[in-house]
Formats: sequence, structure tokens, C-alpha cells
Amino acid sequence: MQMTYWVSAAIARRAGSLLLVREVTESGEIGWSLPGGVIEEGEDPLAAVMREVKEETSLHVSEVLGLAYSVIYNRPKKNDRTCAFVFEVTTTGNIVAEDMDSDILEAKFIDLPLAIELLDDFPIRVMVEPAIAFLKNETSPGMLWVYDDIDGHTQLTARVAPHFGGGSVLPV
Repeated sequence: MQMTYWVSAAIARRAGSLLLVREVTESGEIGWSLPGGVIEEGEDPLAAVMREVKEETSLHVSEVLGLAYSVIYNRPKKNDRTCAFVFEVTTTGNIVAEDMDSDILEAKFIDLPLAIELLDDFPIRVMVEPAIAFLKNETSPGMLWVYDDIDGHTQLTARVAPHFGGGSVLPV
């Protein structure tokens, strides 16, 4: 039986800056990423993004502006799939380091060009490639990115535009 991991993350901006967290990944690597994490059983993606932002930054999500993009990552050899929903949100409050999850080393708003550079260094490519394209306005909101692990290499296999009808799958 295939295991599916459900993830929710946030794109939060303030005054030309983007909220990022510096975290330790499961493999022990350290990098800057969007705040987010696994959706808990019985939780919907919106509730999860609100909870994750609070847990990782101590900020409160005051408004969900919409779905920025989503990602499906299929890894048939590991018999798993990750489905991620990334929402554009606004936040209120102040970052309080003492209130953050233990795998979060730091959280702060970073000037957008530098934030994009920092995201580009994050080791989990399937999470940052769509974020960077969205932040650079290279894709429309709601885009679905589909990745497949093919012979040990992660490949983007489809981008699906957020409208229904013919011609919605874009070439990669």
C-alpha cells in the first residue's frame, strides 16, 4: 500500500520581505524554507498552515489569500507520495524564538531577492522550484507541479494550470 504524506506551507510577505525559517531537514541538512509541515490526521490544509506558521514562527495567520501552488511528488521505489499545498497568507504578531519548534533554528522576514537566493540553496528541490517560480511571477497562482523520482533522479513531469478544460497541462 502506498504511503501519502500531506503537507501544508505558507508564503507570507511583509513590506517586500518573505517569511522564511532556517530548519534542520530529516536528513540533517540545514537550509532556509517556507514555514510548513505535515497535515495532522483530521486536519484540513488551511488549518494545518495556520498551525504550522504558529508553531514554527509564533506568528498568527490573519488571512489566507489563496492557493499559491501545489506539488505532487511520486517516489515509486520508496512506495510513497507527497502532496503539498502552499498558501499565500498574511500574518500578525512578532516572531518569538522561544516559541518555535525544535527543528527550526531561526525565523525571519528576509528581503525578497535574498529570500529567493536562500530558497534556491534548500536541498529539497521539489519544494523550492515551484516557490521560486511563484515568487518571481513566472507561474499563475494555483499551479500544480508534478514530480516523479525516475531511476533515482527527481524530474518535473507536468505543470497543470489552475483552470479546467482542454489544454491545461503545460509542457515541462
